[in-house]
Amino acid sequence: MEQCRSYGLRVSALGLLSGLWVACGSGASFTHRFVDTEVGVVDAVGAAHDTEYIATAQAEREQIRIAVFERSLCDKLKMKVVHRVDETLQGDDVISRAPPTTIQKAAGKDGVVPCNERWAER
Repeated sequence: MEQCRSYGLRVSALGLLSGLWVACGSGASFTHRFVDTEVGVVDAVGAAHDTEYIATAQAEREQIRIAVFERSLCDKLKMKVVHRVDETLQGDDVISRAPPTTIQKAAGKDGVVPCNERWAER
């Protein structure tokens, strides 16, 4: 009786492996690729650097009024706007496409601009 059970398990395992082999297209592999389509260019501002402070003081009726102006410089960046589609391939045939997503890719630096400009008064 135990011999029949082990034989049945071997046959079931063999059937399962055969089914997987057939279901996977007899060994054909799936690959992915990204198809990018450039749709525009936008400007972005990088991190602040070279921060400077300018302070002024005024005396008024036994009080001193202090104003501080803060300003930094930021890199002006060019960014490419790209629609990206993820395609699944079986061999050379496209079998599915995901809806496009919008991403931005850095396209270089385009100078420096003032940023983080603000006043503080006390």
